[in-house]
Amino acid sequence: MTNTNRQTEQTSNGFLKTFGIINTKNRKTINWEKHTEKLSEDVFKTTDFNSLINIVGNRPIKPANVKSIKKSILENGGVLQKGEVGKIKNDGTLYVINGQHRVDACIQLEDEGKGVFPFSYNIKEEEFESRDDLISYIQEINSKLYKWNAEDHLDSRCLVHKDKDSHIRLRQILNIFDSKCDNMGMSIVLMIASHYEGATAKMSTTKFMSDADIFKFSEQAYDLSRGLLVRLNKSSLHFSRCAKNLRKDKSIFKHEYFIRALLNALKWGVNDYGCKFTFSELDSQFEKYSHLYKHQGNNDSAMLQSILDIYNKGKIQKNRIEEVDVIINRKLSKTK
Repeated sequence: MTNTNRQTEQTSNGFLKTFGIINTKNRKTINWEKHTEKLSEDVFKTTDFNSLINIVGNRPIKPANVKSIKKSILENGGVLQKGEVGKIKNDGTLYVINGQHRVDACIQLEDEGKGVFPFSYNIKEEEFESRDDLISYIQEINSKLYKWNAEDHLDSRCLVHKDKDSHIRLRQILNIFDSKCDNMGMSIVLMIASHYEGATAKMSTTKFMSDADIFKFSEQAYDLSRGLLVRLNKSSLHFSRCAKNLRKDKSIFKHEYFIRALLNALKWGVNDYGCKFTFSELDSQFEKYSHLYKHQGNNDSAMLQSILDIYNKGKIQKNRIEEVDVIINRKLSKTK
């Protein structure tokens, strides 16, 4: 359990700093540096962890990370890496930029009676113009230097970003269903979102993390993405209704190559007779022939062919969609 006196930002009709349950607007301004030991010109050490504030917009504290750091501190007799804190102009508070999990680990070890371990940090020399500038800096450095994952970046951008709405929509798609086993992973959701947004290239998690401004997700693209996911979840391809699954509670469509093949078939699947590939027909065919489906793993061409094998089962030629139809139509679109 963490120290109840731990100071952190909270949101309530704006951003308000609280000290336990005491509102800090009634407390005197404190020069936090006086509570630390100065190790060098720009490095400090403190055990007054209430002087270091976790700012809303940094990634949430992850208990597993804190547990691992606590073990490391006990094994090594202290915190091995120093952190970084920053200030906002006209605000004397020290906000944690890098090291909030280490600070929380130190607090927990002290609360548990296992020792008091100082946290060392440097203060960023240049003060930030606003809290949004500080959060943007945290997002930037964690896309290059540290170990934020795509969900960490998403959580932060949902709070602070010039296109916050796009990221909020993405998070809604990630958690569209109540059951975790029905929700898609980040890489698949990014692929679907970028497909319906009309992006020329699929959005990877690496691109998403490395460039904070590259992701766009309109309301129209959100509606189309949501529609596809709902149809998949209700279809005969769902693990509860399909004869073939990736595992007991994992549907065949919870695979990046399956979704890519499906999206290509939906967009480019038109034969010389004008017959179009449709999801409703795929659903109907899987209801009858899912036992014949052969999952092809990480192979685009083989995965598309495997889907089309089920789609075309029992059809006459003019109603069939062949892999070559998809390939040719896709190539033709690029020359227009």
